[in-house]
Amino acid sequence: MRLGILSDLHLRGKDLQSQVDALDLALTDMLDNNVDWVLCAGDVWDSSTVGDSEASAGKVVSSFLAPVEKANLPWVIVGGNHDRRCQGKTTSSLEVLASHPLIKTVSSKPEHISVSDGNDQVIVAAYPWMVLADTPYGKTFKGWIKEELSKTKEVFDKASEHYKIFLSHCALEGSYTPY
Repeated sequence: MRLGILSDLHLRGKDLQSQVDALDLALTDMLDNNVDWVLCAGDVWDSSTVGDSEASAGKVVSSFLAPVEKANLPWVIVGGNHDRRCQGKTTSSLEVLASHPLIKTVSSKPEHISVSDGNDQVIVAAYPWMVLADTPYGKTFKGWIKEELSKTKEVFDKASEHYKIFLSHCALEGSYTPY
């Protein structure tokens, strides 16, 4: 099985046509290389409102879907920080794609998704951008993430005969050295 990986499309009204043309080229290249699935690591949109002063949300969404439907490849998309719901909203801006038959979105909490080409199977641990506000009541953020990672380890361990991919839009914390 062949997987194509994209990230940070940041589609918006400004330069929309050139962005869509670039996506179309990427998907054409994937088709030329016999890609079976597209994995997108977040930030499909440039903002959680999807549209802007130069193009409506509907225009941005339909412009994204045109090359997606032309390529006819299935997608898994994890939400990025630009795709996150606006404060006060209960859904992610990716929800507008959730009912599309080619697209599986993961926007609120980690999910484990099985993708297949009919012969091979890959288990995708899909982790959207998560912040402290996403933490379930009574848990710490780091404790919750550790729980989710433990669940992923269990899923991966049980699927020993399959390939595994960790797909996320995240920031990594590490040591800091100013020199």
